[in-house]
Amino acid sequence: MIDFTQETYASLRQEMLDRVPDTYDKRDTAPIPTAISPAAYTLAGFYLRQLLVRWRVDGKIVFFCCAFGASLLAAPGVLFHWGSTPQTGLAASVLFLIPGIPLINAMLDIMDGHVLMGFSRAVQASILIVCIALGLALTMALLGVSSL
Repeated sequence: MIDFTQETYASLRQEMLDRVPDTYDKRDTAPIPTAISPAAYTLAGFYLRQLLVRWRVDGKIVFFCCAFGASLLAAPGVLFHWGSTPQTGLAASVLFLIPGIPLINAMLDIMDGHVLMGFSRAVQASILIVCIALGLALTMALLGVSSL
């Protein structure tokens, strides 16, 4: 496992910006930091997910906490209007949690005639999607972000 214990969002973002040549504009309103920020939110969210799984926290709580944590890091971009599309960064901050494989497996099971198993997988994936939405909604409610 990758050890992110010494990393923070700011250090991840700064390390990414340091790798960009100085010939590019690196101000907060420039496209480069706007593009790098969602990657840093995602890495911080992955670290939180890794930590919670190591502590054997229930999967639904892990998805909720990771969605809340990653979107909480992305929210200042919306509040302070960093970049040209900060709402996109907030919405993209939770995309790493989308349960794509369970949704695909659910549809394949239903198409193969295993309706009960497919429905069960679809319900499980839908619950995880609701947990992601609740984490994002909690961030938006706490910080007063009105829309994506």
